[in-house]
Amino acid sequence: MAAADVTKLADVTKLLKPENWPTPKWYAEGKARRIQTYEEYFTFQLRARYSELENDFRSVLGNFPNMVDVVTATRISDILQAARCNLERETSELLTLSSSLDLVERYMVWVCPSHLNKAKSEGIMPRLDVVPVEQRGALSRRLTNLTEKEDNLRSILDDIIGQINSHTIQNRISMGLQVNRLRNLRFWGVIILFVFFALSPLATNLANGHDWPSQSVAGSVKLPAWLNVLFPWLNALAMMILGAVGGFLSGLLQAQSTSITFTKYLENMLKLQLRPLVGALVSLVLYTLLSWQVLPGIKIENVGSYFLIAFLSGFSERYFLQLVKTDPESSSVQINVKERPGK
Repeated sequence: MAAADVTKLADVTKLLKPENWPTPKWYAEGKARRIQTYEEYFTFQLRARYSELENDFRSVLGNFPNMVDVVTATRISDILQAARCNLERETSELLTLSSSLDLVERYMVWVCPSHLNKAKSEGIMPRLDVVPVEQRGALSRRLTNLTEKEDNLRSILDDIIGQINSHTIQNRISMGLQVNRLRNLRFWGVIILFVFFALSPLATNLANGHDWPSQSVAGSVKLPAWLNVLFPWLNALAMMILGAVGGFLSGLLQAQSTSITFTKYLENMLKLQLRPLVGALVSLVLYTLLSWQVLPGIKIENVGSYFLIAFLSGFSERYFLQLVKTDPESSSVQINVKERPGK
């Protein structure tokens, strides 16, 4: 055996020392964790990917020690060990870790023998789904026309894997931004709804607040007269509840009739939580506007009309948008609920 081969074998053996590859803490702890946030799901994905890359790296070095580029293998080892340390922490820079693992996957192309790279190219084809349609065809043809020429095979695989990983991380960034945006909308929506509800008597025509169920209930149980001041808030609360019920029912019907992947789960759960919030807010807005009879084409004849409109506006966004149109010619919604005898 040549001296260079002996040196390479010694370097590879050094890289494969068991003390360099301890069992990751997330395996050693053995604690089952419930994934509830996007960050926890992202961390789970990165840990699984790290384990896969580490196993591939150690397997290639162990089975083909004389065919390995030691310089590239050393660089891979350094990145993997740094990634493992970061993934063992409670909080990590996940996008940076994802980029590091992407780099390891590309470096692995230059460490693996040609026949392994050829086999790997066949498994890359399904991953092209993340690439835009206009680029997917060209990459698919490049993969199909791969040759056994070592340098050509490695360079093409390196380039294609880099493009796939680039689009994957862009999708992850977009998903993270969308989740954060929905969380902020939920937070500020709750604040705006609370403030609007608290100040709703200042914006509502209280002269149209007669014969509401809240007054009937108060009369039947003979509440003190000073509690009459609460009636405007009770009426507004009733509108909000009906709008929230309509929004929740709409989201429930949509959720049970559609399938979902885990990557979209958190986003869709936040959207489902926003539906009752939006329903309560739009119903309160309509209640305020309708109390002044300012919406063209809509005539309120009794209290039941408010309840009907509150529910429908929470259930359907299109119905709400149609109601608030200010063009009398395009808005012809007519709500006529006649009073029952004795009213």
